This record gives sequence, C-alpha cells and structure tokens, in this order.
Amino acid sequence: MAQVLQNFLALCEATQDFLKRDDITAENIKDNVDNISQGLERLRGRTESCSPEVVMAINALPLCAESRQFLISKSSTIASESLALSSKSAFQDWSSICRYITVDFAEQTRSLGNDSERLRKLVLFLHQLGLKYPSESTFQAITALHLSFCGLTGKDSAQKKLMNDNVKSDFRRFSATEQAEQFMHKLPLAPEELQRRRPAFFQRHFGESPVFVNIDVGQWNLVLFF
Repeated sequence: MAQVLQNFLALCEATQDFLKRDDITAENIKDNVDNISQGLERLRGRTESCSPEVVMAINALPLCAESRQFLISKSSTIASESLALSSKSAFQDWSSICRYITVDFAEQTRSLGNDSERLRKLVLFLHQLGLKYPSESTFQAITALHLSFCGLTGKDSAQKKLMNDNVKSDFRRFSATEQAEQFMHKLPLAPEELQRRRPAFFQRHFGESPVFVNIDVGQWNLVLFF
C-alpha cells in the first residue's frame, strides 16, 4: 500500500478515536472534517484515491450525515479526476449492461422502498459482477436502468444529466468493497456470448435459464426479451 494512502487511513483512524471523546465540540468536529478534507487533497491525481478503503474509512467516522456526505462527494470527485488522468484503457465498457438484468432482479429492485435503496441494490449487483471503473457510456446505461426501476419516465435532458451525476457519486459511495471477480474490460453485447465465453461466471451470477429484461435507453422503458 502506498504511503500516501497509509497516511490518510491513519488520519481517519486517529480522527475516529478523537471524535468519540465526551468533551468534543462543534468547532472540534469542523476542524477534523477540514483535516480529512485536506488529507483527500493529498490523494488528488493518484490512483490510490480510487481505493475502496478511502470510502470505508470515511464511512467509519462518527460524523453527521451532512459532513460524511461532503467528504464522500469530495472523495468521488478526486477519484474520478484521477481515473481521467490514467490510461483510458482502465475504463470498463459495460454499456450493454441493460441486457443483463433478469426479470426477478428487476421486480425485486422496483419493489424496494425508495430510490436510494434501488440504486444501492443495482450498484452492489454490478460491483459483484466486477464493474469497478465504468466508462461514460456505461454510466449512462446504469442511469437508464435506475430511471426505469424507479419509474422516472419523461425526464428532460437536464434532469437526466443530474440523475447521471448522482449515479456516478453513489456508485463510488455504495461500492466500497473488495471485488472477487476478475476484471472484465468489455461486457459482451449479448448474454449468450458471455455464457459461451465464461460459462462458470454466467451460471454463478445468472443461474441456469435466466429470463432477461432489456432497457430501451431512448425511452427508459422495460421491454421483455427471451
């Protein structure tokens, strides 16, 4: 682990212990949030900023939701900038992900209580498949899935852009766990092709005879296909 990441994690650990003191004041909390923010700045432009340990460390801090979200949002921005500086080959083209959602998964996701829970379920599923560095077109496809699951049809371009930005931020926030699957740069256009190339992977995540749904990206509507 790079020293700069070790230093940041150590700072978070020390801050976590300090914030648990009984005599903590609002000014103390603000100062510590500022310190963590400065620690994130030292990760700017480094691939270490993309480590899931960064978000895990922030989430462990005993802070109010507003302060924690500020730090996570900044972490997401810095990580995105760092990825942009790295080779474009690092980005994964999973723009065909709309074809890999089963009927059962879609129904379970739509039945959840709120939009945040739906997005979290979708992101965790994608993370389990091995998606870590989505390309821009992949983020657009994820946004299409999320809009469809939430029944948010009829959105104009500005609203879709705002939703896309929210998906990018939450993808980083919700997927701060280690991945077990091997990195796959490009997801095949059709599930049948993935099943042919990686049968064990396909069966592990989709079962024997899955029935998929397809998102019409232009209309944000669900369309069954067999």
